[in-house]
Amino acid sequence: MKKEIVSNRQGICLITLFVIGDAVIVGRGLEAGRDLWIALILAPLLSIPLVLVYAGIQAAYPEKDLFEINEVILGKIFGKFINILFLVFVFINGASIIRAYSEFFITIGLPETPPIVFGIFLIGLCSFVAKEGVEVLGRLAELFLIILCLIVPIAILTLVPQLEIHRLQPVLYNGWGPVFKGTFSNITFPFGEAVTVLMISMGLRKKGSFKKVYILGVMLGGSILFSTAVTELLALGYNTYSTKYFPAYGAVSRVNVGDFIQRLELIVSTTSLLAGFIKVSVCLLAASKGVVNLFNVPQYRFMVWPIALLLLNLSVIIYTDIFHAMKWAEEIWAYFAIPFEMILPIFILVMIEIRNRRKHQGSCEHE
Repeated sequence: MKKEIVSNRQGICLITLFVIGDAVIVGRGLEAGRDLWIALILAPLLSIPLVLVYAGIQAAYPEKDLFEINEVILGKIFGKFINILFLVFVFINGASIIRAYSEFFITIGLPETPPIVFGIFLIGLCSFVAKEGVEVLGRLAELFLIILCLIVPIAILTLVPQLEIHRLQPVLYNGWGPVFKGTFSNITFPFGEAVTVLMISMGLRKKGSFKKVYILGVMLGGSILFSTAVTELLALGYNTYSTKYFPAYGAVSRVNVGDFIQRLELIVSTTSLLAGFIKVSVCLLAASKGVVNLFNVPQYRFMVWPIALLLLNLSVIIYTDIFHAMKWAEEIWAYFAIPFEMILPIFILVMIEIRNRRKHQGSCEHE
C-alpha cells in the first residue's frame, strides 16, 4: 500500500484543527473560574512535554501508526490488548464530538430535530474524506485553517464594543488551586487528545520534523482557543459564560456594530464546524485503522463506512441529553483520558527506548 505523506505545514494545520475541534464551541476549564484565561495560557505550555512524547513515538517509527507500533514494541498479544483500549478511547471521543455538534445545532436553531439527523450529515461527509486518507485530510486542514484565521479575527473585532476588562477581575481571588485544576482539565481536553493523530500514521516529508509539527500545531491551536475564550469571557462575564452550554454562540449573538453588522452567529457557527469536521475525520480514520489492525485486514478504506455507522449509533446512545454530556465532560473525561493521553504513551516511549538500547548493545557486541 502506498505510504501517505503530508507536508510539515499540512501536518501543523491538521494538529491545530484537531486541537480546536469541538473545544471552540464549548466552555472549557470552568474549574479555574474567572482565572480561566490563565489556565488557557498554561495548558498549551504544559502540554509541550506530552506532545513531545507523541512526537518521539512517531519519530521512532515514521512509517507506522500507533497500532502497528504497539505490536512491534509490546508483542502481538499484549500489543493488541493495548490497541483495543485505544480503540475504546477513539470511539468514545469520536462519538462525543459528533454528539456535541449535533446538540450545538439543535440548541442554536432546531430544537425539535433528533440529534441523529445532524450526526448523519456530519459523519457522512467525514466518511468520504477519511476514505481518501491522510493526504486529503492534510490538504483540507490547510484550507480550513486559512478560513478560520480569516473569520475568527473578524468576529473578535466586531465584539470589541461589547468587551469589558473588569469581567476578568479579580485576578487569582481564590488562589492558584482552581487555576491548576482548570489547566489540567484543558490539557486533557483538548491538547492531550492529539494522541489520536498518532493512530493515523501522519507521515511527513521531512521525517525529523515531528517535534516541530506537534509543538507548533498545539501552540497555534492553543492561541486560537485562548483568543476566542478570552473574548467570550470579556463579552459575557464568567457567570454567564459558565452557565451557557455554548458560550461562543452566546458571545457572537451580541455582535451589533451600528445596527448594521449583526446576526453573525450562522457564519461563525458554520465556520467552527470546519474544525470539528477535521477532528471527526481523524477519529474515524484512526478507528478504521485500529479495527483493520485488530483483525489483520490489509486495507482500511472499505472499513470506513461500517465504522462510521458504529460511531453514529454510539453518538446517539452515549448521552441521554446535553446536561449529561456536559457533566461527563466536566467531571469524568479528564480522569478517563489520563491513561490514554499520558500513562500509556509514556510507557510506550520508554519501551521504545529500552528496545533501541538493546539493539544498540547487541550490535556493539557483534562488532
